Amino acid sequence: MPASRRVLAGLLLLVVTAAGCSTGPTEAPSGSPAPATAPAPELILGCASITADECRFVAEAVLAKVPPERLPAVSLQVTLYGCAVAPNCARSLLVREGESIVDFRDGGEPLMFTLAGPPDSPSIVEAADIGWSGQLLPQSPPAGGPGPFPFEVGHCGLWNSVDFDASWWVPVGEVDGDIPAMINAEQGQIRLLTPTTAEYLGPDGSRVTLARFPGAKHLRLCS
Repeated sequence: MPASRRVLAGLLLLVVTAAGCSTGPTEAPSGSPAPATAPAPELILGCASITADECRFVAEAVLAKVPPERLPAVSLQVTLYGCAVAPNCARSLLVREGESIVDFRDGGEPLMFTLAGPPDSPSIVEAADIGWSGQLLPQSPPAGGPGPFPFEVGHCGLWNSVDFDASWWVPVGEVDGDIPAMINAEQGQIRLLTPTTAEYLGPDGSRVTLARFPGAKHLRLCS
């Protein structure tokens, strides 16, 4: 079985489980888990402004472009940009373009790919000269409980960096990539759902499910 298919074998369960966490109240964890002992998912898949089925198809195509020696990946984010045709357009490469960022368990710099349609045969091109921060450890203290807690999104949004409960976090499952918090600063709240999932709550009622990223992380430099 190709490496990309082995890595993606557990994606459907992970995405469905994460999405289910944000649909209603869940039993609150008794306290903040220790990041060092939190189980790491096989692959965290985030799908911003793209449907889950198309996102999984694109993710497999992206992983096929990755040099085999870099695998396995720990996180793969697929993000489609705003639509130039009309507001609230289809969440698909049929009318949007986008990007994918892959983080690896080897600790090396992530890879970024540009994405363009058509959806059934997408153009996937590795981007060059991307600025990365180098591996950074999270600076936040343990949350001390499930919350919710006040949370300030940084000026580059949730897609770039979320430092909470002594861990980095990344979007998981289907995400509305058009909400302001994805790319802009915002004052909201965050709460733990499970030892490895959290939820960001925006002042406009938006919700984004997040997965705990294991250990240090490279952040994309933005201005």
